[in-house]
Amino acid sequence: MMRHVPCFLYSFLGNSSTARRTDVQRARHLQAQLSTACWRRAQRTRTAQGLGDGCRVAFWRGVPRRPVAERWWSPRMDVNSNDFRVGLTIEVDGSPFKVIEHLHVKPGKGAAFVRTKLKNLLTGNTMERTFRAGETVPEAQVEKFEAQYTYSAENEYVFMNMATFEEEHVPNEVVGDTAKYLRVGQDVSVTKWNGKPIEVEVPATLTLEVVETDPGVRGNTAQGGSKPAKLETGVVVQVPLFIEVGEKIKVDTRTGSYLSRG
Repeated sequence: MMRHVPCFLYSFLGNSSTARRTDVQRARHLQAQLSTACWRRAQRTRTAQGLGDGCRVAFWRGVPRRPVAERWWSPRMDVNSNDFRVGLTIEVDGSPFKVIEHLHVKPGKGAAFVRTKLKNLLTGNTMERTFRAGETVPEAQVEKFEAQYTYSAENEYVFMNMATFEEEHVPNEVVGDTAKYLRVGQDVSVTKWNGKPIEVEVPATLTLEVVETDPGVRGNTAQGGSKPAKLETGVVVQVPLFIEVGEKIKVDTRTGSYLSRG
């Protein structure tokens, strides 16, 4: 029985429906070269980073993937406080923080500094911290990848990693308030630190269906006022009086506020 040959190798050899046996042999040879190259890269990575033999080359449908350790581990890097940006992850006192706000201040007297608002990715708490202009801080070594929500268990939520197609189990406390925007198949972004999930984010804007709200009143389109509405994920938001059950609306997931009709 012939071994499975990745379809992309056939594309490399040509799309002839009557590929000769020699073409199949060439494809097998190329596949073996890819596997060998990936294994050697994993060996070099283990040697350079002292990861031991726990790192193994994995395959998905015959195509070699990067070693597990190589997918999230990278050399420590420092970042200059002048280069801070919203969303940057840095390490402060041994914990990972995300930059929520930053402001470069240059007073009339004294040295310039950068005022920041940081979110602790382990606890969810926020704090304000000031850095000297030009000060360097270590960048948190985190892995961020796209995933899809599949189902929830008693104490965890399960997502499918869209890069590896593997299940990612995330504790309830890590998902937190994001759970109120989850529906099966929902795209999310998962962040890991030291190999453990520490944050799950949904897109800033979602379009969701209204499943429960008071009936709208004729002529309310131009009037002010709002009413609570329950959406398909279970979250309740304030919507204009003219919104009806069955309509789809856009919601800002950062503030939980109504944006517009979907």
